[in-house]
Amino acid sequence: GGEAKRLALAQVLLNPPSVLLVDEPFEGLDHERIQLVTEHLNELKRTTLVIVATHVVPDALMVDWDYTFS
Repeated sequence: GGEAKRLALAQVLLNPPSVLLVDEPFEGLDHERIQLVTEHLNELKRTTLVIVATHVVPDALMVDWDYTFS
């Protein structure tokens, strides 16, 4: 599961959409990979509306949600 999520994120980073919905983005990832995905989501949200769907509140708080858009 973790490798598939990383591949999907890499595809999005190559051609960022205007809106991105990610469902349980950290499920099945180890701590190192969670940090990596978090960094990519933080970078991506500068130009993309990122919506995270999760049942795990700490997961949602991993991303720096400043609610500002460029």
